[in-house]
Amino acid sequence: MNIAFDAKRLFFNNTGLGNYARWLTQNYAKHYPTDQLSLFSPINTKQSKAESSNQLDNIKIIQYPNRLGYTRVFGMEEMLKSCDIFHGLSNELPHIPNFKGKKITTIHDVIFKARPQDYSVIDRFIYSKKVDYACRHSDIILTISNITKNDLINYFNVDPKKSF
Repeated sequence: MNIAFDAKRLFFNNTGLGNYARWLTQNYAKHYPTDQLSLFSPINTKQSKAESSNQLDNIKIIQYPNRLGYTRVFGMEEMLKSCDIFHGLSNELPHIPNFKGKKITTIHDVIFKARPQDYSVIDRFIYSKKVDYACRHSDIILTISNITKNDLINYFNVDPKKSF
C-alpha cells in the first residue's frame, strides 16, 4: 500500500503538530515495512529534518513548489496517482476531488470555535474553511479526543460514524 501524508508540519513545526507527524510516520513505517510512505512537503523543506525523517527505506520525501498555496489547491492530484490513501495530518486536506483513494484527516482541535476571542477574525475564517473542507471531503476523520469529536459534530455537523 502507498500512503501519502501531508508532511508540511512534519518539516516546518518543531513542536505539537510536527511532533505528532514525525511520531506517526516513523512508527507506521517501522511497524508496516511493506507499505510505502510518501511525505509531501513544500520545496523549502529543511535538509536536516528531511534526512532525519527519511531514515527508513519505505519512506520517501516528495517536495513540490507551493507558491501562494497554488499546488495544494490545484496541483497535488497528479502527484498522488500511485497512492492508495492520503492522510492530512493537521486539520486540513488539500484540494484533491478526483483522488481515487481514501482520504483521512486528523483533526487535533477546533479551539478557535470554542474560544473565538483568542483568535483574529481572519484566522477564525481561514481555520474554519480548512476544517469544514476537510470534514466534508474526508472519508475518515481521526480526532485526538472525544471533546474534539463532539466539537466537530456540533460546529461542523460531522456524521459521528465518520469520526474516530
